[in-house]
Amino acid sequence: MNLIKYFLIFSIIYFFNAFANHFQIRNSDNEILIKDYWYQKSRFFTELMDEKLLFLKPNSDQTAIGVHDNARSLVDSNINPLFTSVKEIHEKGLSASQLELDYWTGYFWPMARGSLGGRLSDMKFLKQGNWKKKMEYVKSNPPPTYVPKKTHLLSPSEKYELLIGDSANVLTSFMWRRGQETMDKHGQIFSWIGLCDGMAIAAINLPRPKKAVTLWSIDGKNQIKFYPEDIKALGTLLWTQGKFPLLIIGQRCDDSTLRVGPNGRYSQPECIDTNPGTFHLALANQIGRAKRSFLMDSVASWEIWNSPILGYEFKYFNPQTFDHSAPTGAIIPIGEFTNDKFPNTRSPNTAFVVGVEAKVNILKDRFPTFLDFEGPEHNASSTETFKYDLELDQNGNIIGGEWYTQEHPDFLWNAPKGIMAKGDFDDELKGNWDPKKELFPQTWVEPAIRSSKLGVVPHQIVKALFELSNQEGEGFNPN
Repeated sequence: MNLIKYFLIFSIIYFFNAFANHFQIRNSDNEILIKDYWYQKSRFFTELMDEKLLFLKPNSDQTAIGVHDNARSLVDSNINPLFTSVKEIHEKGLSASQLELDYWTGYFWPMARGSLGGRLSDMKFLKQGNWKKKMEYVKSNPPPTYVPKKTHLLSPSEKYELLIGDSANVLTSFMWRRGQETMDKHGQIFSWIGLCDGMAIAAINLPRPKKAVTLWSIDGKNQIKFYPEDIKALGTLLWTQGKFPLLIIGQRCDDSTLRVGPNGRYSQPECIDTNPGTFHLALANQIGRAKRSFLMDSVASWEIWNSPILGYEFKYFNPQTFDHSAPTGAIIPIGEFTNDKFPNTRSPNTAFVVGVEAKVNILKDRFPTFLDFEGPEHNASSTETFKYDLELDQNGNIIGGEWYTQEHPDFLWNAPKGIMAKGDFDDELKGNWDPKKELFPQTWVEPAIRSSKLGVVPHQIVKALFELSNQEGEGFNPN
């Protein structure tokens, strides 16, 4: 009977997988993690498995690593097998690791400031009070009033439109329309809603823009100064609205009212993850071994603050006495853990427990600087400290854990190595564009504007601008 049940259920999954492959599912709410087919598909199947396949994972009250919370789903595929033993991780020198890569800091371009349509280098714009006043200011002072002497004060989307010859300002209109739709629906725009997801993943997948570059409008009449901040904004938008395969573990906590039990544990399962064991394994194997960052939503509540991880340091402690020591001295049998606040939610396979204090170094967003030159010294970073314990099986392998700090990562995610986000019409941009040698190609205008209608910039354009700034070049001067 059980075999028939399993066969029927997996047949249903196969059917829905085939069905989903023929339809692009797009989410219209800007605050959701990533608006693309792969994320929606993964969320669809997560919900299906949560509701229909509970026999495949432990009870949601238990802290064993679940089916949607496995580090193998996040860590680069060439890191195989994963190190899963606390002792092995420590003995391999992976109790601390710091990436030495030139990742950059960006801005999350909040909807409340017009997203990429906000003129954040224009003090008159910044002095406008709320979102509505900012939008009215832009309408009263259209881009042509800034040309030719004040083009440097235009928003990133307006500069882009001047570059490609979009006099209808399609991309900028998209930005403000999203804000209007949110205002109409909710009556307000939360200050944290923005493009932090795109900023975080663009920062680890696109080269640092090092200097401001001057390009000419498609008609060759007007100079446009793109600051590194403008270029980062366009990359941020690509990785927010574009499509790419998504690696994700954990579930989003989408509850504005967190319910806390007497032992300090959240009662909503989706607000408990990411499992501490998963988090520990992801840090050691992805940062420590693969030497490539991944992203975390660093708060457990419904707000989303995505940040790239730069490094970590583990300090182990005896969970009974809180005395720090090497893992061999900190690990204790579960039977000796008499002060355990979570005895009813331990994995039934737990044989040992060890405490961990993890200091995690992350890149933070910062307000745009609009500098002519940028370097690593302009990055914003911080260190977050998380305390938790790890549940170990008889062989010392990590199988779960409990959070000691209420504020902890919600979900972890990344894109596969070497992947570039893309827009719907990128395949229509034929040939190459070298901004050092020529103006923006006329044949690219139409697909670029069609992309703007969907709120995205083709990856070929983004790539060309990032490379020009990174190589400290200048745009082609037709005069």
